[in-house]
Amino acid sequence: MFDITSKIISAIDCIALNINQVDALSPYIRDIQVALNTYPNLPKDFQGITLVKKWVDFLQGKSATDELSEQDLRQLKFDIENVMN
Repeated sequence: MFDITSKIISAIDCIALNINQVDALSPYIRDIQVALNTYPNLPKDFQGITLVKKWVDFLQGKSATDELSEQDLRQLKFDIENVMN
């Protein structure tokens, strides 16, 4: 659980530092996805897995040089904070 939490905090820190480039954010979101998928005690229907996958897919659909809008960043932060809670 610590691994998941630390990866979420790292992603939130990036957003707080106004990092909005797809190539900079993607590794942090993928790290959260990997940590969630490998944690043995999470139920398979845990909504956080679906939320993070949605963001991984969203980011993969963009170019590395694209930047997320303020609205997208706020939603991303909100969603990953909810995964942590």
